[in-house]
Formats: sequence, C-alpha cells, structure tokens
Amino acid sequence: MAALCCCPTTIIVSGKVSSRIKTAGPLPRINPFKNQKRLITERRNLIVKSIIEDREAIDVKNDNFKAEEELSEDKVEDTDRLMSRGINAAIVLAAGTVAVTKLLTIDHDYWQGWTLYEILRYAPEHNWFAYEQILKTNPVLAKMAISGIVYSLGDWIAQCYEGKPLFEFDRTRVLRSGLVGFTLHGSLSHYYYQFCEAGWKLWPLAHLVTYGVIPVDQRLLWVDCIELIWVTILST
Repeated sequence: MAALCCCPTTIIVSGKVSSRIKTAGPLPRINPFKNQKRLITERRNLIVKSIIEDREAIDVKNDNFKAEEELSEDKVEDTDRLMSRGINAAIVLAAGTVAVTKLLTIDHDYWQGWTLYEILRYAPEHNWFAYEQILKTNPVLAKMAISGIVYSLGDWIAQCYEGKPLFEFDRTRVLRSGLVGFTLHGSLSHYYYQFCEAGWKLWPLAHLVTYGVIPVDQRLLWVDCIELIWVTILST
C-alpha cells in the first residue's frame, strides 16, 4: 500500500517536471562561425595595436637619436668654429705684431738716448725714406708685397661687411685675394702705370673729340689716326 501510494505521487511529480521542461522553450544554439569571426577581429585589433605601439616606440627612439645626433653635430660645429676663430685671431695678432714692430723699430740702431716721443715722432718719416729706398733697389717686389697686403685686408673688410664676425673670416678667400694682389696686380701695375703715364698725354683730349664731336660711323677712322701719334709716343 505504501508503494502504491507513493507511485502516483511520483508520477504526478514527474509529470509536472516534464511539463515545465517542455514549456521553458528551446536552448539557444551557438554559431561557431560568429565566434571565430569575433576572435579573428580581436586578434587583428591586438596586432594593429601592438604595431602602433611599436611604431610609436621606434619614432620616440628615432627622435631621441636625431636629437642626440643634432646635439653632437652642434658640438662638433661649435668646436670647429672655436678652433677656426682661434687660428684666425692668432694670424691677425701675429701679422699685426710683426707689422707694428717693423714700423716702430725702423730706427732701432739709433735709439740710444732717444725718448719714446722721439721714436714715435721720427718713425713715419724714416719708414717713408725706407720705402723710397726699396723702390729704388727692388721696385717690383715692393709693389707686389704692398698689393698682396692691401688685397688681403680688403677681402677681410668685405667679409666683415657681409656680416661675418671679426675673427670668423674665410682664410682661403683672404689668401686667394692676397695671392692675386701679389702676383698680378703688384707686378703688372708697375709697368701699367708707366704705360698710362704716356697715355694720359694723349687719350683724354682725343676721347673728348671722339665721343663729343665725331659721329659713330667715323670714330674708328678717327681713333686709327690718333693711334698713329700714340705709337710714336710709345716708341720714344
């Protein structure tokens, strides 16, 4: 009896449970392709993010490297500029010292008993006498030296006028200008001005007539006629 009483109850209960399971609805089905697509997307985002982080790290390193390289280049340039300025200052100081010493010690053999005022007073006059003496003994070399010095100083002044500091001039440019003045201008001017001395006797007056009176078509004939006189002057 006890068993019979328990069985219907059990059946009823089991019937209720089965009815609940049936009325709950079907379980959601999992789409494996959708999950796989989501995993691929997440992995791709992670890869892109890691690549971006690596690029940013590389850019930061490159910026730091470029900054360090620029600093090292600036240091090298500053060092080279300082050395070049020191060399230029030494050259200017040495040349100035030699020049002033030569000019002031022109009478050093006669300095006994002289005062400083007498030395400074007679130095310009005696230097001029020495220059005239050199012009008599070796005029070409004297004029070459003067032209070389003047050309070098002129180029130095031109560089300072262009905006360069006083002791940051281009030594190669100054040397080139000095060589041009020494080799070409000084030597050629020695003969050129002798040639011009004869030319000034004739050509200024002749050219007044050439450009003031003679028509353009007739100027060559006029100049050829004057050259006949010019050749005669050069031959005398």
